[in-house]
Amino acid sequence: MGIERPVDFSKHRILLCRNCKYRAAFPHSWIDLWEQGKETCPSCRIESNHQRRAVYDWDHSDLITDISKVLNLNWYHTTTHTNWPDPHFDPAEKLTSNAKNYMRNSTGNPHAVEEWVARQKTKALHVGTYEAAIENMLRQLGNQRASETQYYLYRVKLSKASKVAPGVNPEPSSSFGDSYLADLGIESGGIYRYINVHEDEGSVSLALGTKAIEAVQRIAIPLLPHKSSESQFIKNKLDHAEFMKPEPKNDKFSKIRSKPLFTNPYLDTTQLVWREIATSIPDRLQDKFSMALDTRIQTAGNEYFSRYMLGMRDLILNPEWVLKALDDVPFQKREEQDCSHAETYLLD
Repeated sequence: MGIERPVDFSKHRILLCRNCKYRAAFPHSWIDLWEQGKETCPSCRIESNHQRRAVYDWDHSDLITDISKVLNLNWYHTTTHTNWPDPHFDPAEKLTSNAKNYMRNSTGNPHAVEEWVARQKTKALHVGTYEAAIENMLRQLGNQRASETQYYLYRVKLSKASKVAPGVNPEPSSSFGDSYLADLGIESGGIYRYINVHEDEGSVSLALGTKAIEAVQRIAIPLLPHKSSESQFIKNKLDHAEFMKPEPKNDKFSKIRSKPLFTNPYLDTTQLVWREIATSIPDRLQDKFSMALDTRIQTAGNEYFSRYMLGMRDLILNPEWVLKALDDVPFQKREEQDCSHAETYLLD
């Protein structure tokens, strides 16, 4: 088993002022005010909208600092894919014949598809802290980018033969959010450390090639807690909302509409319950959590939906339950992975 770092969604974040090089750890409450322009750099008073504003920096006391420890740490990834990373990944699988012909004709290159496939296969994979993995899922749900509801949490064991590139770098980025191994200066067995500025801000994540991964553990998330008085209370609210009658919306645009719009009592109730649950998690995640409500899960029924909501909360408030569920799953070597479905776990 790899080294597990303490999970803390509320930890202070380190900011480094690019103007005066002042560096310190700040709580979310201060960072929130700073981003609103209500605080300035304590040293040089530069404001947060300045081009030389402070940026997130990493904790130099973290184990990630020691290259020899990188391969021994546990790393995490969330995705809707049941077989990540897929050793038989075919980027062209979903391309239609018309799309392939367009790629060849528009470039005048008869090998355009094959070259595109080859480049797609050199995209870097990304892993990070447990917190970063969970926050990545929340962000994707909030953006409604996922085509499926079910998410999976992977714990990644790195290959001891992997080569870790020196230094901790700025987060790689492109217009599509992709990064390629050659651009990072690593090969398929290489690892590139970077400062994550989108999830678990200031933590260090890894961009790597598929050969850098030796094995993975996988569980479906969220874990579904057993029925309880809390889940029954939520279910009762949802049951009641199903029988509430829609009412005309009374807002400032109602008078200019040709047809009145009506409320959706069930959707309004689910959003209200979700926002109430969000108040129990750390402040810095409440907005992300509130935006991550996936109402598609309601098709599974109100009992499942109520437990799903509490399970999503527990990913943040009770990570030890999640890590224990992963402990109970055997590692699958990368080349031995299959597409079998990971069952949703129930807490004892």
